Amino acid sequence: MGIGIFNQFNLHIPITPLLLFSLGALLFAVWAVFSIIAHYHWKSYGTNQLEIIKMTLIYFVGSAILLAAVAIFAFAYSLVAN
Repeated sequence: MGIGIFNQFNLHIPITPLLLFSLGALLFAVWAVFSIIAHYHWKSYGTNQLEIIKMTLIYFVGSAILLAAVAIFAFAYSLVAN
């Protein structure tokens, strides 16, 4: 019954590449602000310098991988959408 309800509606939401890249830019801006706040917090309140470096490295490498994946998929979608 749950899936059948959604099959009744013919709902089409067009997602243009411009919208996708705009949402990606907004996501990047929010990520940048959060990263600045997190980095400040780690530097101000961290006790072990080695742990701070390790946390920062893991966070930024993980973030770079995820942001690169978002950019690659958005670019791939824009190639197919046009």
